[in-house]
Amino acid sequence: MVCIAFCFITYDNLVREDVWSNFFQDADTDYIIVGHAKYPDNVTGLLKDNLIETIPTKYCDISVVQASANAIESSFAQGADYAFLTDASAIPVERFNVIRDRVTSWGMSIFQETRHNLGNHLQIRFDTLEKPDFGYDMFTKQQQSFCISKEDYYQIFPFIPTFINMHAKVYTPEEHVFINIFKYLKIPFKNSTVCFTNNMWRRVQGYPIEVLADKLPIAKERQSFFIRKATQETVITF
Repeated sequence: MVCIAFCFITYDNLVREDVWSNFFQDADTDYIIVGHAKYPDNVTGLLKDNLIETIPTKYCDISVVQASANAIESSFAQGADYAFLTDASAIPVERFNVIRDRVTSWGMSIFQETRHNLGNHLQIRFDTLEKPDFGYDMFTKQQQSFCISKEDYYQIFPFIPTFINMHAKVYTPEEHVFINIFKYLKIPFKNSTVCFTNNMWRRVQGYPIEVLADKLPIAKERQSFFIRKATQETVITF
């Protein structure tokens, strides 16, 4: 059986430790957990014994890409065959074995490519690249959560520093660096939703309460692995 890694980029703890604990207890094969926490001293849950060295990070900054690369690299050094990258607000929408078997059957890295230029934002981001050696027609965007194979990671590894420098001034570079290396090297990937973005929420006394009931079937139908923006009120059943 393949070994799947779950890499989390967080401020501290996962939002739904209970859901993730149940998810990993259901696992019938090996897995790896890796966390990069902005405030590691505040981590008390699942990530506590699985943290890599913290580097300073800022919101929507290239430092997040470096932290992500460090987490992924650590997972492969520990023996993972595939690594998911996601954030603290995500929760799984399928059981462990469903996720493992789907990744194994697809047999390739998974990105959700979202190339659109709403509000001219993609062109603006391309224009802030530092000396790209490709044109706007190749520049693309990904959902922040993705799954990468060990084989593909070591293909792109030598190019990560160059692309980090290239994207240093780009807004939300974590939406661009990895997929643009794949495109540059012409590495094939599965274009599919990794983490369904749950935008259906309302604010109650200033706090977001998820309206998840009607979104979970959609996430499953799209073969998503996770759903984002979970809160303590989010109810999910596998």
